[in-house]
Amino acid sequence: MSESIDGMDTTSKALLYLLVGIAAFFGAIILFSLGPLGWLVGGLIIVAWLVRGSSSNSDTTTPDKTNCPECGARNSTDRSDCEYCDAPLS
Repeated sequence: MSESIDGMDTTSKALLYLLVGIAAFFGAIILFSLGPLGWLVGGLIIVAWLVRGSSSNSDTTTPDKTNCPECGARNSTDRSDCEYCDAPLS
């Protein structure tokens, strides 16, 4: 899926989650009914899914921010005055 699901409406998201959940449920039933081999394969699938999920967020970069010494608000480091209380940031 090249598009993000953020652009989908609520009903479509719910239907997608339901279908994926049903497929995962029956896939787990099949894998775990195979005994120890199925348990191993299921465990490897879960570990691969967790590793993929934790590494997918590493591409995003957060902008550098600093706290205002007066009000504590978060401001970009390129600002010289606080966006909220106009106190000097340096």
